[in-house]
Amino acid sequence: MKLATLLVEIRRRSPTSPTFHIDPLHQIHERCQADPETLENKTLLRVTRAIEERRRDFDDKDIWALGPESLRLLDALIERRVSPF
Repeated sequence: MKLATLLVEIRRRSPTSPTFHIDPLHQIHERCQADPETLENKTLLRVTRAIEERRRDFDDKDIWALGPESLRLLDALIERRVSPF
């Protein structure tokens, strides 16, 4: 899955707009440090690293391991960190 497809799927599954008054990267790290062993948090960290490293391909199954809060954080992260594609 390409980054653009990932973003479309994130917005389809979590239709609320991203929260811009937070630092999504900080929130992601806090969340994952609090409970690092869950599948959702492991996936969230993996996708976050890929976005930060500007990799453009994602595993299709990653999106299904993420809940609404994780999707909103990724949406905000993509909006802040990635230039238009």
